[in-house]
Amino acid sequence: MQLILKGIDRINKAITWGVILMFGVMAIVIIAQVIYRFVLKASLPWSEELARYLMVWVTFLGAGVAVRTKGLIAVEAIVNLLPSAVKKAIYYLVTLLSVGLIVIMIYFGFKMTGFVSNQLSAAMQISMAWAYSAIPVGAIVMLMNTVAVIIEEKGGQP
Repeated sequence: MQLILKGIDRINKAITWGVILMFGVMAIVIIAQVIYRFVLKASLPWSEELARYLMVWVTFLGAGVAVRTKGLIAVEAIVNLLPSAVKKAIYYLVTLLSVGLIVIMIYFGFKMTGFVSNQLSAAMQISMAWAYSAIPVGAIVMLMNTVAVIIEEKGGQP
């Protein structure tokens, strides 16, 4: 099991660097667009579209990695007041619901990506599948990291 967790952590490290790179490119593109628009009185027609698609990818991949580090927001104030057995039951229920929702995201994400694969983006003229594929890819990362958290917790309470 430790080998699986180490492999997942290596994948997460690569994804994290990818997210950092995408975020950096997004920032540069937005700054360039501001300079072009307000200083040069021109515009880059593709900049807003690229920044939007990069933001979608950063969001989905970042959320996937955040599952592993338990960095996603959670409301635990009431749960922490409950007895240990109830806490454990709620943890199992939330984990089961999370896995179910992630599987639904993967299924419909691939379905949506297939629907838009022949459609081109307005400015960059790339397949919309590139933008929409962030949904199933991010969900797969979420599922992988949920499994890692389950393995690490060994069914115990968080």
